[in-house]
Amino acid sequence: MDELELFLTRVFDNVITPIVTVLFFLATALMLFGLVEYLAKSSEAEGRTEGRRHMFWGVMGLVIMFSAVALVNIICGFFDNQCTTFLRF
Repeated sequence: MDELELFLTRVFDNVITPIVTVLFFLATALMLFGLVEYLAKSSEAEGRTEGRRHMFWGVMGLVIMFSAVALVNIICGFFDNQCTTFLRF
């Protein structure tokens, strides 16, 4: 069991955590891009709509990522208090 736990810890620390961190960054960048686009094209109805759409999907990405991290941390804490927490904030 110790080898499996060590393997899973390494996978989370070296693979999953960097991927999720990049996805957080991309969702934040998309949201900020939508905000800039909304403000820059505020005189055009189509530009505002596209900006709102980018902001919406950026926020949705952040909500999904935060929910996934919270769920993994809750499950990890429920089954074993000694396990490494996923994405330590």
